Amino acid sequence: MTTSGGLLRRLVRLAHLGANPLARSVDRIEGMLVGCVLLLALLLMPVAATVGSSAYAHQAEVVEQQAAQRQQTDAVLLKEIPDAGVHGNPWDAMPDRIVLARWDAPDGGTTEGEVPVSHGVPLGSSVQIWVDESGKRVSAPLDAEVAGAFGFGVGLLSWLGGVLLLALGFLVARWVLNRVRYAEWERAWERQAFGS
Repeated sequence: MTTSGGLLRRLVRLAHLGANPLARSVDRIEGMLVGCVLLLALLLMPVAATVGSSAYAHQAEVVEQQAAQRQQTDAVLLKEIPDAGVHGNPWDAMPDRIVLARWDAPDGGTTEGEVPVSHGVPLGSSVQIWVDESGKRVSAPLDAEVAGAFGFGVGLLSWLGGVLLLALGFLVARWVLNRVRYAEWERAWERQAFGS
């Protein structure tokens, strides 16, 4: 298991800092690339935080709009809930059924539509639903916690995406540097073998 001190020593060694006589210019270039990648990964953090903050602000506006445009109302069931199933079909044991209901719209009219209802709710019972300004059934409005989680997730994913791009760029650069190393080794071997 690598300790934080061991990781730091490994990064310093990979960066070829100091007066190592065995370090070639290609090795030092690779070391500079390691340092640049680490520095850029750190510099991406405030950028990702800004992106996450912007995403949070946008989502908070959506939460505010939904809270203003949606309201709860009671829907009265107009039909019996279908039988829970006696034939052993596992799909018949679903917790909610879709049943026709009627509810008052915010504009004073009445609206009919289908609502999900749990088993055991009799005909004529009321269930609470969310409706928009036109009286159409909608999902419950989002809350502030969802906006916070969304902003954090967007910020984190943008930072991880940037780090992934940096890592891929470093791997491509390292592949190129390894090709240069192999070519230098081959030339050195030829000089040694043929004495030229």
